[in-house]
Amino acid sequence: LLVNVFNEEGRIPQRRDALYRKQVEWVLRRAATKACESERWRHLDPDQLVTASFTFLECLAFVCHLQLKTRDFSPTDADLQSGLEAAWQGGRSELEEVQEWVFSDGSAALLACTDETQRTYRFGHLTVQEFLAASLLARR
Repeated sequence: LLVNVFNEEGRIPQRRDALYRKQVEWVLRRAATKACESERWRHLDPDQLVTASFTFLECLAFVCHLQLKTRDFSPTDADLQSGLEAAWQGGRSELEEVQEWVFSDGSAALLACTDETQRTYRFGHLTVQEFLAASLLARR
């Protein structure tokens, strides 16, 4: 991811938070560009999808890290969904759509499925989870 940020930006950000932001945005932008070419997601604008997905991942990280105090989670968990609804500042239909995209097409290299039968996930790197949770707090 570091190399991809360098190739796109021509430099590595000096601040760690800026580097993590660029890395997450790079992964999301790559996935959004590809997804918006498909019939299922064609109606979405890739830039708006990246922004909404970043915000969703901030909310997800915040709820997992600071409220549920866990790394592993299931998208169908009632406590997780309740926390996401409280943290999300957009409409419910937008939350549902971006959540569906993240868990179907947009989470490559960010979220890892830890149990396919239970549909449990975790952030691939704890530092990314911590960054996203802190990013949400800093914005508010």
